[in-house]
Amino acid sequence: MAIAFLNKYPPLYGYVRVAPREHREQVTGDFTPAEYLALQQVIYRAVEAVRRVAKPERVYILSWGSQQGNDTPKTISTESIAGLGRSIV
Repeated sequence: MAIAFLNKYPPLYGYVRVAPREHREQVTGDFTPAEYLALQQVIYRAVEAVRRVAKPERVYILSWGSQQGNDTPKTISTESIAGLGRSIV
């Protein structure tokens, strides 16, 4: 359903990305309710791992992507999870 991975050069300490294995354009509309809940379970497990290791003050969950400026749609259902450390930037 989804894959979670770390960036070799993360923009923030505790940054992890969760992405669906299949191309999806809409963060909710391209999923059945069961598929969406399965994706959220992967996100939950990734966030809890970040919280245990990085001990961030906050965790932000974002959906990235855009269909503007290009004839080819881009995936916007990739969930990126960034855990910010104790000093907020």
